Amino acid sequence: MNKSFFARNRAALYDTLPDGALFVIFSGEPPHRTADEDFRFFANRSFVYLTGVTDPNCVLFARRSHGELIETLFIRELDPEIEKWTGRRITAEESSERSGIEDIAMRGTFDDVFRKLANDSYFNDIFLCLENNRNQYRTDQNSLFYKEIVDKYPGLRVNSAFEQIAAQRMIKSPEEIAAIDEAISVTREGILRMLSVSKNAITEMDLFAEFMYIIHKHSAVESAFKPIVSCGENNFYLHYDTPGGKLVDGALCLADVGAIVNHCCVDISRVFPRNGVFSEKQKLVYNISFDVNNELTETIKPGMPFSYIDELNRELTFPRLKAEGLLTSPSELSQYVWHKCSHHIGFDVHDVGSYQDPIAEGMFFSMDTGIYIRQWGIGMRIEDDVLATSDGLRRVSNDIPRSIEDIESAMA
Repeated sequence: MNKSFFARNRAALYDTLPDGALFVIFSGEPPHRTADEDFRFFANRSFVYLTGVTDPNCVLFARRSHGELIETLFIRELDPEIEKWTGRRITAEESSERSGIEDIAMRGTFDDVFRKLANDSYFNDIFLCLENNRNQYRTDQNSLFYKEIVDKYPGLRVNSAFEQIAAQRMIKSPEEIAAIDEAISVTREGILRMLSVSKNAITEMDLFAEFMYIIHKHSAVESAFKPIVSCGENNFYLHYDTPGGKLVDGALCLADVGAIVNHCCVDISRVFPRNGVFSEKQKLVYNISFDVNNELTETIKPGMPFSYIDELNRELTFPRLKAEGLLTSPSELSQYVWHKCSHHIGFDVHDVGSYQDPIAEGMFFSMDTGIYIRQWGIGMRIEDDVLATSDGLRRVSNDIPRSIEDIESAMA
């Protein structure tokens, strides 16, 4: 993505700032792991959405003064001695080229610059990136700065810009859609690789490693999220992320995985028989999930409430499970349907955005139909990603094997 994408994102946000307002957002810093080691840094997603910069300890500072919008990007000072150990830091020229921001300053000067303006009586409001869970105890830079503002600058009225940024992030640009399609292509390659080796693999880690090989092959250090690769009993742990179990003959394997390309994530789930052929009971449950997934994608349209996706999923699943003698009342459905079937996807895999607003063109979200029947030893979900268009949904993951026939053929 080039600087025009990030400049457009900032401009849309700045249009909502009143005169006499300040705006501050931090990229964050890596949390400590152990001894002299930090976790790998992952920049605040809204900061990246606005700047394209992924370095730690950077700040975007904007202010509207007498009708004029002024923006400054603060980056870390260059330090050859430290860079010997931790790698080169982004330069002012690179930051400007990446973000489209002309005024680049050093991070060490931010406190003085901010203090001067925050004490200027002309500025009454400050907008911060305060996520909806800000009442939880948090130690990220944006949360700590919020506490500092409350303590030191009682004359500033604190506002949250998070809702505005989230609303913007819900609607995908052409650049994001292109990145999504590329991430789907990488994810497809990784899933096909798992399918091709499953019959000869021994452990869940064998499959996990095959998927991550494809991620690394495409020059990415990480996938969009921690891959979930499980088999048999482990399929009943929804966010299972320690693939240490053995692959069991006759059992289903589950892969909930996704690549990230140009900051855009995808989220795909597929289940497949370890030995390459579904049993009759596995086929039965799979086809219920498959048919419901297809009907949801064909039915949902822009203008419908986002919450209706999950309501319809339950309405469609109940009679099918009832027909198999598994339940008699909708109140029993939670025994087999454990999670909602849709969430926004974007710069985060579980992306920001309202679940109360109507579906709108440009939204990108999951269609995740899961059924978990412990007494049959079958836990599974089919998760595809869809893009809302002007007249319906486009399943972007259509080329990743979905039907029983396509999965068995890919494993042959």
